[in-house]
Formats: sequence, structure tokens, C-alpha cells
Amino acid sequence: MKNFTDPPRLKGLDFTKNQIEIALRNGQILRCSIELSKACNLRCPFCYADAGSKTDDELSLQRILLLIQEAKENGAQTITILGGEPLLFPKFKDVVSHVHSIGLTPLIFTNGTLMTPGLADFLYENGASIIVKYNSHENPAIQDDMVGGVVGTFEKIKKTLQILIDKKFNAPIPTRLGIETVMSQKNIVELPKIFRFARENGIYPYIELITPTGRGKNGTDRIDSGTSKDIFHQLLKIDETEYGHTWIPHPPHVASSCNYYFTSVYVQASGKTQPCPGVPIEIGNINQESLRNILDKQRTKQLRDIRTHIKGKCKSCPMSSFCYGCRSAAFHLTGDLYESDPICWVSC
Repeated sequence: MKNFTDPPRLKGLDFTKNQIEIALRNGQILRCSIELSKACNLRCPFCYADAGSKTDDELSLQRILLLIQEAKENGAQTITILGGEPLLFPKFKDVVSHVHSIGLTPLIFTNGTLMTPGLADFLYENGASIIVKYNSHENPAIQDDMVGGVVGTFEKIKKTLQILIDKKFNAPIPTRLGIETVMSQKNIVELPKIFRFARENGIYPYIELITPTGRGKNGTDRIDSGTSKDIFHQLLKIDETEYGHTWIPHPPHVASSCNYYFTSVYVQASGKTQPCPGVPIEIGNINQESLRNILDKQRTKQLRDIRTHIKGKCKSCPMSSFCYGCRSAAFHLTGDLYESDPICWVSC
């Protein structure tokens, strides 16, 4: 029998089981995700943040920097920097350099349209990991359509990836470069090519199902559970036969599990704080209270103890020690955050 290895990981994204259990036991987090702004130069039809224009109530730079410090004091090792498009934020470099200066990993999700060699040098020197939007490997029309019809996006993303590869973001182990691919009816035939491209170039394949929140609630181009299962198993077969890696195929991400409820909090640009990007349940507002106060709330503790409270087949699933299904799918498709994940084939 072949000896498989675990799939490669991305610096700043994943944590060990022991790290997670210690954080949960101590009421700490391992990651804080921060929207710098709702401003974005693309209009992805499935954007969970419903990003587009800057809003009037967004966090100040001073409050963002204070939040980062609070996150470190409460156990965070990673600060996920998001938008909108975070590279549009006027003080983006100030945020990244502050995260790095206090010993944390900046993990940046970007649409890949604004990168330059000079900015890549800055991000490399400041310890950043970067995940770039990548919804098509070879079809400009598909990529441009999947960002709202913004022509030229495909070429810009390809250029960004080449810049980051030239700067060796994909050379360290674990890698510091990932691609974010949303599984859609439009790009379904390309997913094996995208997956192989990532594996062959030391890039983390952050391949995920459409989150049914924000603009993703309309269900446009979402694939059904049976098709999702087939794709996940197809990619698993590629990983086992071609790269020697194995993993348990289950949604919402390929070759990994969502650990948001165990490890993280998500802070919108307005300061509204929620348990994950896909569940708009407010557990506090960072403009009105400290992060510690939010973490100490009974509601937050219950959400982080998600394994105790999930229901139905998710609760009895043999993977429930490390997987709780997609809470966004449960919340938006059943109306109950704790119900079984209706898009997961494992618990069906």
C-alpha cells in the first residue's frame, strides 16, 4: 500500500490540532481576519462581502492597528487582510508592516489586479503570504466573466502570479503563495488543470464552493452536491496518483477543513465582528468594545464550541472532531446555524 503524505499547507492559514485545542481551552484565537475596506475594483457575482464601494463607517487606521495588537494579545499568530480589495486601502503597507513588526504573519487575499514588482518585494520582506484570485487557467472570457465582466482581469492575474513566482513566494515550505478558485458551472472543466498547476508550482490550491451569502446568495452558477462530490473525489485521485498526497474529501474546501470557528474571528470594515465571513451574525463591534470582551461573551463561546451544538447528521458524522460542515450553508439554506450542512455529501 502506498504511503501517502498530508497535502502541502500555506504559511499562516493552517494550524495543528494541538494549537487549536490549546486556543479553545484558553479562550484565545489563532487568527483575526480584518476587512480593510469594502472598496473593490471588481464585481464578482458571488462575492460574500458584497464589496464594491468604500462606506462611510469604515475603521480608521488607528483602530485597525489597535485591533491587530489586541489580536496578538489574545493569541493570534496570523492577521488575514481582506476587502474589498485590500491593495486599494491607502495605508495598506502600514497595516502589513505593523503585522510583521509584532511577529505575526500577514495573510493577504487579493484579486491580483494591482500587484507590482516593488510591492511584491515589500510583501516578501514583511513575511506575507498571498492568495490570488484564479478562476480560470486558460480562458480569459471565463475569468473576466467571473469577476463581473471586467475585461483584462485574466492577463493582470497571470502577470501577478508570475511576479510572485519570480519573487519566490512559492519556494519556502510551507509555501507563501496560494490561489483562490471558486467552483462554478463556468469553470468546472478547468478545475483539474488549476489543481495540477498549483501542485506543480508549489502553490496552495484554495479551491472552494460558492458561499451562499452576500452576492453568492442568488445561487448563480452554483454546482449541486452530487457534482461537488464528484469533483472533490476527482481532485483527490489526482493528488494520490500524481503527487502522493491524501485527504478526506468534504466541503467547503478542497484538501483542507474550515477551522474558522475553532481559530478565528472576522471583523468587517465597519467594525462589526462575526464568527466567519459567511455568517452575518454580529457577536460584537470592535468600535464599541475590546476584542477580549467579544471573545468572553457567552454567544461567542457557544459558537466556538460548535462541535457541541451542531445537530443532525453533522453531529454524528465520524469527521465531527475536526469538521463541522459549512456553517454558512446551514445558516442560509436552512435558517439554523447549527443544522447539518445541506450541501455536504458526507453527512447526507
